[in-house]
Amino acid sequence: MSSVAYDTIESYRIIATKSAIRLWMNAKIRPSRHVGINDLLRIASEYTGEIYPISKAGYQKAIDDLEEMIEGRERIIEDGQQL
Repeated sequence: MSSVAYDTIESYRIIATKSAIRLWMNAKIRPSRHVGINDLLRIASEYTGEIYPISKAGYQKAIDDLEEMIEGRERIIEDGQQL
């Protein structure tokens, strides 16, 4: 797999994780019956290196950190660099 394809998959996974955490926080809806909030926060932790508590503040911190990561990736792409 090329690095461009891998970077695209990583970007998609970060965006999907952020959206799923927001969905759980606002409506208690899980993206699938096999994925709970613990799994989502663990995935977010893999990307950010932070450990998030299971609370609204923890959910919001994870969303904010993932959003910051997405914006950073977009800036790198706009500058024509590779991730």
